[in-house]
Amino acid sequence: MKRRSIAIILLTCIFISCEKPDEQYDEGFGGSFPSFLPTYYGNPAWHPDGNWIAADHGDSLDTNGDGKMDDHFQGIWLIHSKTGTKQTLLKGFSYPSWSPDGKFLAMHGRGQIFTIKIAQLMPALIDSTTLRQTTFDGANFFPSWSPDGQWIAYDSNKNSPSGMYFLWKMKSDGSGKTRISYEPTIGEIRQPNWSANNNYIVHYRYGYAIGGHPEIFIMNADGDSAQQLTFLNSWTVSPRFSPSNGGKIIFQHSPPGKYPSILITNSDGTGQQVLIKAPALQPAWSPNGRRIVFLRHHLHDRISGNGHLGIYDIIQSGMVQLTFD
Repeated sequence: MKRRSIAIILLTCIFISCEKPDEQYDEGFGGSFPSFLPTYYGNPAWHPDGNWIAADHGDSLDTNGDGKMDDHFQGIWLIHSKTGTKQTLLKGFSYPSWSPDGKFLAMHGRGQIFTIKIAQLMPALIDSTTLRQTTFDGANFFPSWSPDGQWIAYDSNKNSPSGMYFLWKMKSDGSGKTRISYEPTIGEIRQPNWSANNNYIVHYRYGYAIGGHPEIFIMNADGDSAQQLTFLNSWTVSPRFSPSNGGKIIFQHSPPGKYPSILITNSDGTGQQVLIKAPALQPAWSPNGRRIVFLRHHLHDRISGNGHLGIYDIIQSGMVQLTFD
């Protein structure tokens, strides 16, 4: 089986506002990102084996061995969680989500959801014949594979007259698409993530009905019984259930005028506290729930550690920088 890169052009429209101190652009969910785009990492997802992390990244490559960097590979990379060794995987895609057996990736590209089989991790090999586009209508982002492997949740503006995004789920082969949330009077409902028992989906909701800032909610996997967990009245996104019993949720919180940090809460919204101090965003659990990979990124200062992945050990309360280039 040959190693191949799927070259699909991902067109990203960047909208920069004049708001300070955090300039804004829309990366598909209205998030807060820098106005410049360095070759930084983002949206990490831990492989079930605990060794490898898939993440968005851009870097230049010497593709013909002449010592010159002649290709810029912007897409999904694999990074070893202990050594920081990185490998290119998929060009033109972003926001990876592993199947629970670690054999497939779901990701988005060109506003649609795709899946592909990962034939081998080291060296990284993909089976390009298995690339499957699973959505075709509207714009679709942020896939999340259910722990039982049967479903992929995602957000979409399909059949949304206002263009707002709401949560859908589909079978892993793209069949059985069902919208599980639609509350346009409240606002957008985005970034789903499953509980370990497949029964709940944590997400954020964004609209003036809840204060004009994203807040974290939890609901049943069928969309019923939504409950608001945070009341922070600021930018609160990227929620992730703990991988074992689903008793904890981590998320990114950006107080007005300050850098984002990562908070942890019980699944009922109690016990909220800062886990990783700013600047820290886009957290993801390790499979054993002991470590958290996250993006360390100042929005305006190009200092050491900017735009790189860090790993936080919950047991030892220690943090190391994983990537340096």
